[in-house]
Amino acid sequence: MRVRLGAAAAGVVVITAGVLTFSLASHSVVAGSNGIQPLGDTVFLKGGVRYCQQLPHLPAGTSRLRLLVSRVQGGARALDVLLVDPNGRIASGVLPQVRGGYMTVRLDRSVPAGGIRHAGVCFTNPDSGEIVLSGETKRCTPRDLDVGPAAPCISTPGLHPADQKFRWLVGVRYLKAGATNWASQANVILDRYGLAQAGWFGRWALWLASAFALLAMAAALWWLIREPQAKS
Repeated sequence: MRVRLGAAAAGVVVITAGVLTFSLASHSVVAGSNGIQPLGDTVFLKGGVRYCQQLPHLPAGTSRLRLLVSRVQGGARALDVLLVDPNGRIASGVLPQVRGGYMTVRLDRSVPAGGIRHAGVCFTNPDSGEIVLSGETKRCTPRDLDVGPAAPCISTPGLHPADQKFRWLVGVRYLKAGATNWASQANVILDRYGLAQAGWFGRWALWLASAFALLAMAAALWWLIREPQAKS
């Protein structure tokens, strides 16, 4: 009996510690993204090559950019990043030691209040070798605005019809200064969960699911305590 109670108590402690660790762990403040997912290799930066693409909206306060580097080869070391708008330079940053994985570029200045629409970002490999950036392809449409630097529309013979062209885009996530955790964003998470539900479902559905989870845990503990008594 005591062994079962001890095991049950240890399980509760472990689960509680895991939930608290996840909820209170510090992470960067994400201001948004360009809507491109890092699904595969899209941009291959040779030495001295610059590749530019549009950023539909750059949120105010953005001080860092996060992107996924698929791989680095042939002696490439650094990655230069430049943010621009139709009026010129906004900010820039450098990754002095670029390597495979998620990398964060710190900008020399934050995006001003109000944010910037129709911004652009340029990536440059100042060294030799090759840097491969991750993202996805997007089909070019007549609605595409040629404002600021834009990735070229390229046809892909053999993969898509000849009359369709695509842009090869890098996934970029916008980060603000400071840090946050999931616990402090609880109200925002609940609001977004409620907005994402269809019909009469709302945030109450999340509370109901949590209640069922707690009920299941309580039932399991009750079974652990009562089962030895039933055998005796």
